[in-house]
Amino acid sequence: MYERNVARRILDHFGMLADNAPTDLIEIARVQGVDIQPLDPDDNEASGWFRNTQNGPVIFINQKRSHAHQRFTLAHELGHYFLKHGDAARDTAAQLRTRHPNEISANRFAAELLMPKQKVEGLLAEGYSQREMARIFDVSNEAMGYRLENLGNEYDREF
Repeated sequence: MYERNVARRILDHFGMLADNAPTDLIEIARVQGVDIQPLDPDDNEASGWFRNTQNGPVIFINQKRSHAHQRFTLAHELGHYFLKHGDAARDTAAQLRTRHPNEISANRFAAELLMPKQKVEGLLAEGYSQREMARIFDVSNEAMGYRLENLGNEYDREF
């Protein structure tokens, strides 16, 4: 899958496949020259937004969302950047339900960037639960559950 390969190359380039530390999204954005800004505090609908501006690429993040939600949103918006989708629509719940191919692609990229397949499978082989892996990757339990389902693995559904 294209998105997985792009995410793996990035993780490998930054040496982030060597251990089970959470992916440092801020470092990836910094090195790429992607500015991260808070989304307008009056915008209660959007989670994030990727824009190409005259001053370079910018990702806006809704800081009212949970830490885990912000991390997934940042990874998703980095997906728009690395996958060369151009300016992305504001990511709202309604917009994401449209199932636009670029949104699906950015989600696949984000999942691989945050929860790399090889790391997930290694932790599963060691007997880690879904909840434990969510803590290791610094993602929500829900995101970890979707990742495991999408990888086709049996896992501990402990919530």
